[in-house]
Amino acid sequence: MGNCYVYARFREVAVVSCYLTPSDDISTFQNKLDAIEDLLVDRRQPFIVAGDLNARAVDWGMSSTNSRGRKIMDMAARSGLVVANRGSRPTFHRPGCEGTIPDVTFGSEHIVDRIKDWKILDDFTGSDHEYISYDFQNTSQQNHPSYSRKTSHRWDISKVDTGKLLAELDRQERQFDGTLTSKQVGERSLTAMERACNVSMPKTHSKHGGRRQAYWWNHDIAEKRKVCIQCRRRLTRARRSENFTTEALAAKIARKELSIAITRSKHDKWKELCKDINKDPWGLGYKIVMKKLRNYGAVPNVDDDTMDHIVATLFPAHIHEAHERAPVELDGSVPDFTEEELNIAALSLKNKKAPGPDNIPAEILKVIASGRPTFLLRMYNACLKERIFPEAWKEQTGAH
Repeated sequence: MGNCYVYARFREVAVVSCYLTPSDDISTFQNKLDAIEDLLVDRRQPFIVAGDLNARAVDWGMSSTNSRGRKIMDMAARSGLVVANRGSRPTFHRPGCEGTIPDVTFGSEHIVDRIKDWKILDDFTGSDHEYISYDFQNTSQQNHPSYSRKTSHRWDISKVDTGKLLAELDRQERQFDGTLTSKQVGERSLTAMERACNVSMPKTHSKHGGRRQAYWWNHDIAEKRKVCIQCRRRLTRARRSENFTTEALAAKIARKELSIAITRSKHDKWKELCKDINKDPWGLGYKIVMKKLRNYGAVPNVDDDTMDHIVATLFPAHIHEAHERAPVELDGSVPDFTEEELNIAALSLKNKKAPGPDNIPAEILKVIASGRPTFLLRMYNACLKERIFPEAWKEQTGAH
């Protein structure tokens, strides 16, 4: 709890309720904004920030932006917040005065699209402020478990320890015995490779609770943001010391430089996007727009029976017709795959491509093919000998 806000955490999201007094001078106003920003930076998780901000900005429906509104939007840009308000209907009415919109809702960039049906209610409040209502959607996994989407957990290949990888494969392989069927060999081999990956390299992860960097973010902005945070914290510690004036000036300069850097970068990136959109209509510009507009959540108001019908219609089941196959006579036994053939197949794999459902990267398969070819050959030749293709290998990850 701060002097202008309270917050509570609900599962993976923290909700901040704040109030910025209209009678505060601009310095006090900025200090309260800094306190909110410090909370957002320190907690490193998705946020919903809502409150009576007593400022004006076109970003949330006002006809103009005042100095307080600019400071709020600068703070939002630095913290990765996006306005969730919809429309320009006033949220505050005082007799004899024009209606305004001091009540604003923000959401972190990667969760703001889960704030749905933001609206001002017509219910009587007994206050000058209107009630605001919105829904925060859970993920599709929580809403529709029958149609849950698997989450991909990939490894950071740049940090792989090949020695540990191969040593773990050796340890796992010693547990195989000669009584295993080809299906069992395939299943255990995939499990062994997954365990070897877990031992030899960390999983990929993103900082700040999964937040992706904005397209206009760059190293210069990151460095200026660090300086700005350091200056604000020094200012907080120097409130009752003789250095307060000096630290306040330093914080003001750092904040201004950061705002200028963000504005300049947004302007430059916008010009680049306008040029690139003609060259590559499916490039960054398209991805930015689709990220803002696409809803990855579950389809609203669709029960399981209706969803079954939709899936059955889009992906109809085909009647399996048995076909008589002419017996294939083999002249002797089928030769095993060789190490040379394995290396040729491994080299044909492209790096930095999305892996299949097992998430084993092509780079790791190449390491295994080179360092422990017998591990893979055992699996492939077992399947070849029994003339089967494991069901798990027939699965694929679809894009939608």
